[in-house]
Amino acid sequence: MSNNQQQHAEAFIMVCLDITFNTNNNQEKVIEQLRQIDAKSQMFSVPDQCIDYIFSLENELVLFLFVTDTIDHPVLTILSNLSIVSSIYILCISNEKTDENQLQSFQKVQRISTEISQLIDQIKFDIRRIEYEYMKFEILQKSNASSKFSISPNKQEYSFMFTKLLKDIFLKFEDDSTPELIEYYQSRYHDNSSMLGVIDEFKRTYQANKAINWYTRDSFIYRTVNEALRTQNAEALYKMRTFIRHLHQQLVSIQAESQISMLTLYRGLKMKINEFEKIRNNEGGLLSISSFLSTTASKDLAVVYAGHTDSREIAVVFELKIDSNEITNSTFACIEQFSHFGQSENEWLFSVGSVFRIREIQQIESIMLISLVLTDDQDENLQKLTEHMHKIIQIEYRNPLVALCRLFARMGKYETASELCKKNG
Repeated sequence: MSNNQQQHAEAFIMVCLDITFNTNNNQEKVIEQLRQIDAKSQMFSVPDQCIDYIFSLENELVLFLFVTDTIDHPVLTILSNLSIVSSIYILCISNEKTDENQLQSFQKVQRISTEISQLIDQIKFDIRRIEYEYMKFEILQKSNASSKFSISPNKQEYSFMFTKLLKDIFLKFEDDSTPELIEYYQSRYHDNSSMLGVIDEFKRTYQANKAINWYTRDSFIYRTVNEALRTQNAEALYKMRTFIRHLHQQLVSIQAESQISMLTLYRGLKMKINEFEKIRNNEGGLLSISSFLSTTASKDLAVVYAGHTDSREIAVVFELKIDSNEITNSTFACIEQFSHFGQSENEWLFSVGSVFRIREIQQIESIMLISLVLTDDQDENLQKLTEHMHKIIQIEYRNPLVALCRLFARMGKYETASELCKKNG
């Protein structure tokens, strides 16, 4: 997602078309369940209005739920051919037997059912896969990664270092922005009663040692934190500063108690062809992750998330090699004992600003395997770049809010930096 998207742009949007509106009494139940997943879910009963709305979207991927008494409807043909429509789900009110051969012509149909609960479970799984795919990264080309840096780093270097510098600044704050964050969420989800209930629970029960549990819940935290990091939303990030600090510090605490020296982790996703080419053309260069990075120790699970290569996207598995004997300043930990999901995925979480060296790319059957090696300030060039930017932004010597404003200004976001200082200075 590009950084100039709407302030609350998210990776996906749920759109529901119910052509049984006059006969189906469950519409309120359906939309309520959808809005527990996506607060922006849109409901339509007129096909033309629904299609026009989908055509008006620019950035979001559409997950389309079709409530119908027959699958023989032209809307399926139209939406199946739209690239913006990621997946289609059919809630069939009729008990007539489905013609499976007819459904095969609609490749984007993920599931058809007479039970909304079955579709909701499928939608939740697919959304988690989509969110995995929105792994924004920055690359420092091999030529730059092995050369001396200029007195005035360029925008590419600041983009590469943004989340690492942001984390370093947030660790300097000592105040508690949790009340600000709660007000932000209450305003954002003001018309969603189910989400407001979860926000109230967060308000009543959140503590610093519960950051991982809240981050891994199927709720607003995971999506909004990574959305703000991806889009570099200054206002949202400032309100999230305490939560991001707590999450990082909890990872540090867990990591300190672990005894693992050598580790291989995986991350599977489908990647746009042009994004994959950026990595392939910079083998040997450095890659930084723009958000928290969820990984698994299970290669098989990563392959499931990677899916299948098609004409638009490539199935990719990142293989992350970690040698703890050579890494002293990178933060990552196994979170299965602290996760809301428990031990189902053997999940490891990397803190923001993690940097990897692109070691090797190879094709294994239908999967592109990208081998990365975790690196940190022990890497001489990365250490020099980090120290250089710390001095320019004056992270060590200034009020952290001033350093944050300077960071956004160095990114070329002068108006954002000015507004941030005016509102909070």
